Amino acid sequence: MSLRFIFHYPETAGADGDVLDAGPLHEVASTTERAGFHGISLSEHPIPGSRWLAGGGHQTLDSLVALGYLAAATERLRLLTYLAVAPYRNPFILAKAAATIDKLSGGRLILGLGAGYQKSEFHALGVDFDERNALFDEALEVLPLHWSGEPFSYHGRHFDAREVVARPRPIQDPIPIWIGGNSAASRRRAATRAQGWMPMSGGAELSTTTRTPALGTRTQLAQQIAEVRARSESAGRTADLDVLYSYHDQTPHRSRAGRSASRGLRRTGAGGRHLGRGIWSHPRASRDHGLPRGLRRELSAMSAGWFEQRAALSGTVAVITGGAGGLGRAIVTDLAANGVRPAVVDIDAEAAANLRATLAADGHDALIQHGDARDPEVLTALFDAADQRWGRLDTVVNVVGGTFRASFTDTRPKGWDALLRTNFTHVLHACSLAVPRIRAGGRGGSIVNITTIEAHRAAPGFAVYSAAKAAVEQFARTLAVELAPEGIRVNNVAPDYVPTPNLSRLPHGDGAMTDPTGVRVAIPLGRPGEVGDVSGCVVFLASALSAYLTGTTLHPDGGTGASAGWFNWPDTGWANYAPMRYLSGDQ
Repeated sequence: MSLRFIFHYPETAGADGDVLDAGPLHEVASTTERAGFHGISLSEHPIPGSRWLAGGGHQTLDSLVALGYLAAATERLRLLTYLAVAPYRNPFILAKAAATIDKLSGGRLILGLGAGYQKSEFHALGVDFDERNALFDEALEVLPLHWSGEPFSYHGRHFDAREVVARPRPIQDPIPIWIGGNSAASRRRAATRAQGWMPMSGGAELSTTTRTPALGTRTQLAQQIAEVRARSESAGRTADLDVLYSYHDQTPHRSRAGRSASRGLRRTGAGGRHLGRGIWSHPRASRDHGLPRGLRRELSAMSAGWFEQRAALSGTVAVITGGAGGLGRAIVTDLAANGVRPAVVDIDAEAAANLRATLAADGHDALIQHGDARDPEVLTALFDAADQRWGRLDTVVNVVGGTFRASFTDTRPKGWDALLRTNFTHVLHACSLAVPRIRAGGRGGSIVNITTIEAHRAAPGFAVYSAAKAAVEQFARTLAVELAPEGIRVNNVAPDYVPTPNLSRLPHGDGAMTDPTGVRVAIPLGRPGEVGDVSGCVVFLASALSAYLTGTTLHPDGGTGASAGWFNWPDTGWANYAPMRYLSGDQ
C-alpha cells in the first residue's frame, strides 16, 4: 500500500466568494508541489444556483481550463478534477480536453468524474437531469475509444459517431478515471470502468445535498472499499484500484507535509487550513505515524471485509419473485445489505410499498413492482425493467409459493392447476427469462429456488404441493447440469417450519408447534426456524463463496430432515415411535 496526499484548492463559500481568495492559482500550485503533495485538485460548478450558494455553496474555476494552466506552472504535480460532472459535456469534447491536458502536462492528468447533483445547473445547461446516469455511462464507454487514437464508431442512446479518429493520443494509457460518489452505481462504475474510487465523507446533510448515500462510519467505508475491490477482481481486473478519501484537518501541524503546505499557503492567503486527501491502493491499515491521528484510526479499519471480498456480491443485480413479505422480504433486505441491487415483484401491494420505502430509506438502489409473478407478462415486465435500469442480471431467487391443506381425494383439477402455477410453472417462466440475460453477461450467475422439506418426504394433506416442489428440485438439478459449462449455478433452499404470515394461515393441529415442549420434540435444534436462517442460505448461494455448488439443496430445517421420524420425547429422549404413556393418555 502507498499513501499520498492531494491538496484541494480551497473554495470560498457564499454567493460573493471570490474563486481566488486562496491566492494566485499558480503560486498555490507551486507551493503545493514544493511541500511534497502528490497532486492538486479543482472542483466544478459551471453555473451554481443562488439558493445553493446562499446555503454554503461556492463558485469554481473551470476545472479543465485551470488544470491546463497548472500543467505549465508545475513539473511533477498530478492534476485531478475533483470532480468534473460527466453529463454536463458531450463525451467527445470531454475526451478531447482530457487528452489535451494529459499531452501538454506530460501525462499527469487524473480525470475525476461524477454524475452531478444540482438540478438548477442541469437545467441551465440544457441537460436532462433524469438521464444523468445514462449519460455518465455513455461517457465512460466513449472515453477509451476516443483516447485510442484509432478509427472507431459508437452508437448510444444520446451520442453517435461513425468512423471517426481522434488526436492527440494521451500520454497515459489510459488516463486514470476516478469515480466520485457513494451510490451503488458509483461503486459499480469504479470497479468495472475506472482506475479509482472517490467516496464522499460527510453526514446526512451532505448526503441529501449531493444526492448520494451517507458514508457515516469507518466500518462502512472499509466494507464498501472491500466490495469495490471484490467486484473489480470478479470482473477480471487485476490492477490496483486507487481510493481517495477526504478529511478535514483543523490542526495541520500534526503532519510534516501539512506544516509545509500551511506555511506556504498562508503566504498566499490560504489561512493555514488544508484539506488533505489520502490515496491508497489497498484497504489495509497504515503505520505512517506522520498522519493525523483521526486518519490513522480510519485506515486501521481497512483490514476488514473478508466476507465482502470473497462473496463479490456488491453491485450485482438480483430478481426476486415474491420478495416483499415473510421469507422474501428477509432475502431481499439481506441481499441489499450485501450490495446487491434487487428487482422485486410481489402480489401484496401494501407489502411492496413498505419494502420500497424501507430500501429507499437505507439508501439501496432497488426496483419494486406490484404484480402476480404467476403471470408471464408480469415477470417479463420485471426483467425488462431491470434490464433498462442496470443492464445486467446475476441472480434470480424464486420465492413465490403457497398451498392449502386437503387430502388428495378432496381436491379437484382446478386446485391442482393453481398449486402447479404457484409452485412450479412460475419457476419455469422465471428461469426462461433469466438464463439468456445471465448468459449475455458472460460472468456466470446463480439461480436459487425456495422449495420445502416436503419435497423430500411424504406430506399428507399436501400431495400436489409437495409434488410441485419436488418437480422444482428435479428441474433445478437438470438445469444446473445444462448450464454448468457457462458458470450459471442452480440450487435450492428447502426449509422446514419457519413461521411467516402466510404459514400462519394454514391449520397446525393442536398448536404443538407453538409450544416450547412440542418444538423440542419435533425439531432437533429445539426452536422454530427464522426467516434469517433461510435468507442466509440464499445470500451464500448467490455469492461467490458457493462458486463450486450447483444442482444441490441446502436444508435450513433445524435437523428435521436428518432426524427423519425420530422425536425427542420428554423424559424418554429420542425414539422413532410414540411412547406408550402418550398413547394410553397418561400424559
